[in-house]
Amino acid sequence: MLVLICEGNHSAIVSNTELEASWRGQFEWTEDDTVTLQVDLNEVEAVLDPGAFCTVSFTYENHAQVFLTTVKRSELLEEGGLAIEMYIPDAIHAAGRRELYRIPVPLDTDLEVQVISDSGDIASAMARDINTGGMRIKLGPEAMSIAGVGDKVDIRLKLGDLNCQRAADVRYKDSRSNALGLHFLETEDRVAQQQMRQIVREAERQYLLRVNRQH
Repeated sequence: MLVLICEGNHSAIVSNTELEASWRGQFEWTEDDTVTLQVDLNEVEAVLDPGAFCTVSFTYENHAQVFLTTVKRSELLEEGGLAIEMYIPDAIHAAGRRELYRIPVPLDTDLEVQVISDSGDIASAMARDINTGGMRIKLGPEAMSIAGVGDKVDIRLKLGDLNCQRAADVRYKDSRSNALGLHFLETEDRVAQQQMRQIVREAERQYLLRVNRQH
C-alpha cells in the first residue's frame, strides 16, 4: 500500500501529538525502512526531532486509513515546506467514524483498568486499545457478567501518576475473547477531559517507543 500511495503522491495529514499540530502534505517515496512525506507548514512551524511521534492519515481506495510512527529525520524546504522521513509503521489501520484511531496497548503497559457496574460490582480488566472516545478491554471469564450491551458503567484508569474516571456505555460484548467495547460518555469536567488526553498520550508514547525499538 505504501509503495502505491507514494507512486501516486497521495495526499495525507500529518499530526504531531506533542505540538497538537497538523499539516497537509503528500507522500513522496518509500525505501528500506522509511517513508517520506512533504508537508506544507501552517501557523505552526517546526522541524520535527528524531523520535517525534506522528499520526499519518490518508485515503486509499475510498477508505480512510491511519498509522502511528516516529520521525527518523526532517528537513526544511523552500517556501514553507518540510520533508519528513518516518519509519515504516508496523501496521496501517482503517480509520473509524467516531475517532481516528485506537492505540494498541501492549500487555506489559502499566495501565490499570477497573470496571464498576451500576450495582457497585468492581472488576479489574486489561486494556487492549484506547483513545479519548473509548476503549476495548479484556476481562476474566468470571467477570463477563458485570455488564451487557447497552449498560452504563464507570471506568477507572491509572497510568503512572495519571488517574481518571469516566462514565461509559457498553457498545459490544465478545464472549469468545472476554472483551467489552466501551464508548466514553460526554463530560463537561475539564479535569477529567485533560486526564483522559494525558493517559491516551502516554499510552501512545509507550506504544511508539516499542515500535521504534523494532527498527
